[in-house]
Amino acid sequence: AEYWDNGSSQTLFNKLRLGMRYKATDNLHLVTGFRGGYWTAGFNIVYHDFSLQAATYAEELGKRAGEMEDRRYSVSADLKF
Repeated sequence: AEYWDNGSSQTLFNKLRLGMRYKATDNLHLVTGFRGGYWTAGFNIVYHDFSLQAATYAEELGKRAGEMEDRRYSVSADLKF
């Protein structure tokens, strides 16, 4: 949990961040949470030196939580050597 205050006049729900990670298997981690008044979700797959992450979250474009959601998606891959 985190309370993120950047000095703006946004509401409490815009500043609150909650999250958790669940290790489903040694190779699969699921993540979920709450950020800026919206849900977040994602996963991380690890296989030897390769990992793949995908997530979704939302940015609030209005002044209050729930006014104007901008849903975003992220995918990344890592190869360690």
